[in-house]
Amino acid sequence: MMNIKTDKIYNFGIIGAGNVSKIHAKAIAEIGKARLLAVCSTNTDKARALAIDFGVDYIYTDYHEMLQRDDLDIVCILTPNGTHAEIGIAAAQAGKHVIIEKPIDISLDKADALINACKDSHVKLGIIFQHRFDESTQFLKDAVDQGNLGKLILGDAHIKWYRSQDYYDSGAWRGTWGMDGGGVLINQGIHTIDLLLHVMGDVESVFGYCSTLGHERIEVEDMATAALRFKNGALGTIIGSTCVHPGLPARLEIHGTKGSVSAL
Repeated sequence: MMNIKTDKIYNFGIIGAGNVSKIHAKAIAEIGKARLLAVCSTNTDKARALAIDFGVDYIYTDYHEMLQRDDLDIVCILTPNGTHAEIGIAAAQAGKHVIIEKPIDISLDKADALINACKDSHVKLGIIFQHRFDESTQFLKDAVDQGNLGKLILGDAHIKWYRSQDYYDSGAWRGTWGMDGGGVLINQGIHTIDLLLHVMGDVESVFGYCSTLGHERIEVEDMATAALRFKNGALGTIIGSTCVHPGLPARLEIHGTKGSVSAL
């Protein structure tokens, strides 16, 4: 929980009333000097249910209308991946700070456009990668930065999860290039891949394979493997899947010349 040292009350709006919206609403409720002011969704029933659960007075079906509020400070965008930049740019241009669920969007061009819009409007932009703040992640990052593991030589991210066919069938946007933007790598595996880069640094080169092996009616990969060479000279691997039954915990492994860490 974070306490903001100011007398100002920061008013939040949520766009998108899917499963993750309750997590954001609960987090806002736990922040000092913060209030969830408005909820927007094309699904009125879901928006109303979220508003009732968290005592929100204002419900919208058009995010442009919600963004016109002068008393709205920060917007959480929780919509399908391929809509993030479009909505985020509109929020930035309306003078609102922007928080977006991962990924930032589904293409580099869209990501750059959103970043530039926020810079031009002098508002903050944040993408949700909450596991960087896990106690174990911070302990590992400090150990690496202090040289306790020695020279980094190998970093592995393994995400062997399971998602049923019903999961992909639950939304027309799921498993599509146009809205999901990819499969296991951009959606489920993105957090562990982010931690791999956070600890190991940037990648110099990558070679990989992607396939759709365990699901029907999806355009994107549900299985992927990759071999990496990092800019610091270390090597690495990524294994991602949503069709390994019944699924295993995600695992990050970091190896140096003086020690190794395996984190679940």
